Amino acid sequence: MSNSPAIEAFWRDCVAAVASLDATTPYSVKVFGRDPEMAELLLKLVSSGQKTGTFGLVWEFEDKGEPLPAVDDWVLVTDYHGRPGCVYQIKSVEIVAFEDMEERHVQCEGPQLRELEPWRQVHWPFWSEMLEGSSHTPDPSMQVVCQTFKCYYPPLHASN
Repeated sequence: MSNSPAIEAFWRDCVAAVASLDATTPYSVKVFGRDPEMAELLLKLVSSGQKTGTFGLVWEFEDKGEPLPAVDDWVLVTDYHGRPGCVYQIKSVEIVAFEDMEERHVQCEGPQLRELEPWRQVHWPFWSEMLEGSSHTPDPSMQVVCQTFKCYYPPLHASN
């Protein structure tokens, strides 16, 4: 699957602005959330630097045949409709059972989910719904991929 011209142009702008990148640097494209409103909110949190991490289930990657995220991977985030919004680089990856998540894991989350219990109250139903119809059943031992990242493009401004 090829990227849209808008994504390709955004990536070229990012490469021109970030010294550690060149045109051959691989990247993936991601959208956060399952609806336009959530995708817009999460994109704003990521691009503003308020959200510096994300979470997924190992099953999500396995079921899609995708590799697990890795340190130094580059990710271009779009809104729900595929319009590019920002680019980040993964800084850490840790796999932890849902039941073993700790406060330290959720400190990278958006401002309202930086405490463990609210984080669990949002993510358990989200993943339970996502797993409906799959071969997986939500379980406290399900493996969560915890990633932290740094947003590089567009650059954050001191006034933000």
